[in-house]
Amino acid sequence: MNYPIRGGNQFLAEGRLNVNQALKEVSGNLSLSDPKWNSRRTIHLNAELVGLPRGSTAAIGDGNVFTSKQGKCLRRSNFRRRIWLPAVGRSVGLPMRFHDLRHTNAASLIANNENPKVIQEILGHQDISRTLNIYGHLMRGLGQDAADRLNDSFAIIRGHFLGTSDESAVVSLERE
Repeated sequence: MNYPIRGGNQFLAEGRLNVNQALKEVSGNLSLSDPKWNSRRTIHLNAELVGLPRGSTAAIGDGNVFTSKQGKCLRRSNFRRRIWLPAVGRSVGLPMRFHDLRHTNAASLIANNENPKVIQEILGHQDISRTLNIYGHLMRGLGQDAADRLNDSFAIIRGHFLGTSDESAVVSLERE
């Protein structure tokens, strides 16, 4: 298991989570290391997450996120039992992994027409091509949206320049 854990309480209060370390559990041993692909980043949190009570399991510890009541790092099994299952509900009926939150977040951002560069930064991808290769299939209709915006721009330009003088070199693109 590899998940971001370092945040810093002052950053949580300001609506930011700094991902600068990841907890890895290999053969029962826990260790902190650089995030995958060295993808240190700052994630901006929504108001609901920032408003978590200080006693919640997601906001205690010495800057770590998802800790035990004593502020210690959680093993994968404890995280699943104490945080994950209560959060997603045992009766959901759908198998949902922790990593599925990442994909759900990316898909939601795309559905809200967020800029792909912003999505890349949130996910910690080093290169925009990685983000587009993984999530590009969800960005349907972008070509038509771009063509419509370009058409609107041409209409504004035509309206501005046509008729301003008889010597205008601008040619109307309207069909006759």
